[in-house]
Amino acid sequence: MGHPDVAFSHTLNLKFVEHLRCSLHYLLDYWGSVLPSPVVRRARKQVDKLDESSNIWLASALNRRLKDLALTNRPGAVRMYVRELGLLSGMEVASRYIVSFQKLNRIQKALFSHLATDYSVVGKHIFEPVPSKDFEITHKLILEAFDFMKEALPSYYEECSEYVSAFLVFQSQVMSAGTTFDLAKLIFIQSFDSFDERNLLVVIDRILHETAHIHLHLQTMDDPLLLNSPHELYDSPFRDKPRPLIGIYHAHFVLYRLITGLSMPAVRERFTSDLVDPVLDSYKKAIYSTQQVLSENGKFTTLGQGMFESSKLVTETLVA
Repeated sequence: MGHPDVAFSHTLNLKFVEHLRCSLHYLLDYWGSVLPSPVVRRARKQVDKLDESSNIWLASALNRRLKDLALTNRPGAVRMYVRELGLLSGMEVASRYIVSFQKLNRIQKALFSHLATDYSVVGKHIFEPVPSKDFEITHKLILEAFDFMKEALPSYYEECSEYVSAFLVFQSQVMSAGTTFDLAKLIFIQSFDSFDERNLLVVIDRILHETAHIHLHLQTMDDPLLLNSPHELYDSPFRDKPRPLIGIYHAHFVLYRLITGLSMPAVRERFTSDLVDPVLDSYKKAIYSTQQVLSENGKFTTLGQGMFESSKLVTETLVA
């Protein structure tokens, strides 16, 4: 139930894009009375082409911003964001779009920085520009990771190709990689300064990790998976502070995907045990912690329970 399934991921992807398109058209209707008609028409044209665009992450970020402005009744900044919506580049998803943080314009940087940190109180410069040499290395690592996954982990590769249309490369002292529902189809990732097997394994790990998050984000469009209150906080591996149970559900599913993916024979054939074993050992130890917390406290929906039990059964077999 939780294993990559390209047909299912394609369906989820199409559903998300349709929901996003409908939401943006609704917001353009809502704000239409305070905007010039040509600005709205250009934005609508781009919204209608969203399924062809690797800038869906930006459309999704603008959707969140326009929604926030509607909820707080602040029309002053709307024109700026709708104009940005009308300038989406329409780059093809298949082109494996990879961009550095400094290539974003001022509005895009602000949207990304707020949403990538979930509006948390963070330092002003949490995301920094990437030296051109490091960007070239990171670009090469991402492409090499996909080439490897296509041959060695085809189901993971196919799912990721459905879910991810862009990579944003940055430098940061506090964040290594991430994705969020409001930055849809985007993986943002810390840059690397050397091309070697260790860094290639890290990039593969991060692609598997973030694609698993995206899968759950899209699942929750129709089903919350858990019914626990977000105010219920629990300890979680790899986090200093307690977090809502849905965060631990995400952690468990991500660990399940990492353990199953990195345990594939082709991974061991490409990478040495010295690289793979310590990573797998830490994940196997951590997943027991998430399973215990979820088993004791989870108020699952039927789908959430089924996914949890299925992933638990598989990982228990691999960890045994």
